[in-house]
Amino acid sequence: MGAASLGIPLWGITSVIFLPLLSSNRMALDAVRMQEQFAPLVAWILFGALLGGLLQFVSKMAEIRYGPEAAPALSRKQAPLPFPASGIHQAKGHRH
Repeated sequence: MGAASLGIPLWGITSVIFLPLLSSNRMALDAVRMQEQFAPLVAWILFGALLGGLLQFVSKMAEIRYGPEAAPALSRKQAPLPFPASGIHQAKGHRH
């Protein structure tokens, strides 16, 4: 679902702004020309959904083939800091 929503900005950038500018036409920003762009909007959303599904499939296949991704080992300096102010103390070299 998230990948499908990425089709909306892609549609806006390509079909509404760049393609009309590259073809020496005006951008499709008025109501009538935006209505003409509805079919490409649906196509871009479907493209985003298919791309997201393909990426998820390839990711699962890679996990099956090569195993799960190993988490990096955290050293003491890389350990997550408790919220909120301890980062200031560690940045100055103080310990709790």
